Parts: sequence; structure tokens; C-alpha cells
Amino acid sequence: DVCASDLVGTYGTLHLNSDGSYSYTLDNGLASVQQLAEGATVTDVFSYTNADNHGGSSSANLTITITGTNDAPVAVADAAAVKEDTNTLADPNPVSGNVLSNDTDVDNGDTHSVSAVNGSAGNVGNDLVGT
Repeated sequence: DVCASDLVGTYGTLHLNSDGSYSYTLDNGLASVQQLAEGATVTDVFSYTNADNHGGSSSANLTITITGTNDAPVAVADAAAVKEDTNTLADPNPVSGNVLSNDTDVDNGDTHSVSAVNGSAGNVGNDLVGT
């Protein structure tokens, strides 16, 4: 006899019904699930035993494969400031930084780049390089 039960795996929960059918619910809130890069895989393995009414039995595994997808990066707003007329030379008063330094991505190994920049009440340079 199979009795209905919930089995907690590494990445989710397997619900096993008394008739042998099952459903698996992935725990997308886990960091180990979210950090999977696109196409990367991990497995949740559950062992079970099939027994008949004459005392015979056999064991096997149910393997659930989880495949990573590309999660979007999270861009965080940036700010910089300069003071007007602080440079005594005829040169501009520059400010510099990296707009990607405070942005995040849960996927391991992703690289990032700046693809569009718009400025207002000033200029934004063309020399943008990001990693």
C-alpha cells in the first residue's frame, strides 16, 4: 500500500498520492534555484519501493530535473553630483563612476552591459563600457 505523503527534497516538495501518482512543486524562493544560469541543471532524487501482495519488492528512483532560466538583472538607480565653476581651468568639471556596480543578477556567470543611456539637463558621454 502506498500512503499519500509529502517528501521535501533539496529544491522542492514531492506529493505522492496513494495510487502512485505524484506532483512536484519547485521552491522558486530558494537561492540555489534562482542562481541557476540559463540551461544549467540540478536534480532532486526521490527513492521509492514497489511491493506486491506476495512479499516481492523492487526499489527505484524518481529523478526530477530542474533547468535554470535567464532571470533579469535588477538595475538600481544611480546618482552623481558636481559643483558648477569649481575648476579654474577652461576644462570641464568631470564626474565618473560605474552604473553597473550596484546592479545585481541572481544568475551565476552572467555579464552585463549598458545598452541605452539618456540624459537630461546635461550630457552623458559615449564612452560606456560595462562588465
